Amino acid sequence: MMCEMPRLFLLQRRRRLLQRRHRRRQQQRQLNRRRKDTADEYTLFTRNNLMNARMVYQK
Repeated sequence: MMCEMPRLFLLQRRRRLLQRRHRRRQQQRQLNRRRKDTADEYTLFTRNNLMNARMVYQK
């Protein structure tokens, strides 16, 4: 019985570490997605401004 305890403990610890790592990776992915969204919004914004400027310039 004493022989079985460490293995179980190690398995639980490994699982906990893996979950923590996975959670961190998910958070990083969310951050990257948020950054990408803001970048896309910015490009759309600038593109719209350029289009508006062209329209005004052509008038």
